[in-house]
Amino acid sequence: MWLAATMASAVKGADDLPRDAKTAWGEIRYGVSGVELHVVRVPADGTVSFPRLNNPIGGVYLKGDEAKTPLDLKPGTTTWAVTLPTSADGAAVVVVETLGQPYVPDAPRVVAAADDGSVTLAAHDAVTHGELLRYEPQPHKYTVGYWAKQDDWCEWHFTIARPGRFDVHVLQGCGKGQGGSEVAVTVGDQRVQFIVEDTGHFQDFKDRIVGSITLAEPGRYTLQIRPVSKAANAVMDVRQVRLVPAGR
Repeated sequence: MWLAATMASAVKGADDLPRDAKTAWGEIRYGVSGVELHVVRVPADGTVSFPRLNNPIGGVYLKGDEAKTPLDLKPGTTTWAVTLPTSADGAAVVVVETLGQPYVPDAPRVVAAADDGSVTLAAHDAVTHGELLRYEPQPHKYTVGYWAKQDDWCEWHFTIARPGRFDVHVLQGCGKGQGGSEVAVTVGDQRVQFIVEDTGHFQDFKDRIVGSITLAEPGRYTLQIRPVSKAANAVMDVRQVRLVPAGR
C-alpha cells in the first residue's frame, strides 16, 4: 500500500524521459516503464554501470530470457552496476524494470502533499549526502541504507498547501543488536530526536511516530535526517517518512 501511494507522484509525461546516452560499453535507452542497457562491448569485469534512478526496481534480467533470471544489481551513491552472466560475452540487452517512469535525480524531486494534507517522503525521493549512504532500489529493500557513517545524512524536499501541526512518522529498520543510535529529524529550525529501535533486521521496518512539528505557512520545505550518535555498526535503514496532520 505504501509503495502505490508514493509512486503516484513519480508518474511523468513521455516528454520528461531522460535522454538516451552513449557509454563506453554501449547505450542507455530510457522507456516509460524501465531502462534498457544495450551492451555491445562487455567490460573486463563483466559489469555495466549507469546513473542511479529515483525509482524502486521491479526486475533486472536479459531481454529475451523468458524466465527473467535475475541479474545482480549493486546500487552505489551516484551510479548502479549490473553484473552480466558469463554467457554474455558478446552483445546483450539488460532490462531494468522501474516502478514509475525512470527519473534520473539531476535535481531533487519536490513531493507535494496529498489531498488529505499528509506528505509521504519515500526512500527513492531522498537526496543522500556522505561517503556510504545511498538509495537501495531492490524489491526487498526500497530503502535509504548503508548508513555506516555517522556524518552521512539525507534530505527530502516537499510542499504543503495547508499549514498545521504534523506528526512525524519514520518507517525504520535496524539489525539485531544494532539499535540505540540517536537521530535528529529537522525541518527548518524545528527538531525532533529519537532513538533507533532494533527491529531484528535492517529490512524489517516499523512505523514509528517520533514527534511532531508545526508548519505555519504554505510553501516549500526541506526535511533532514542526521545521526547524532552511532551506537553500533550502522545507524538504520529508512524506507519512508510521513508527515500526517495531527489527530488523524
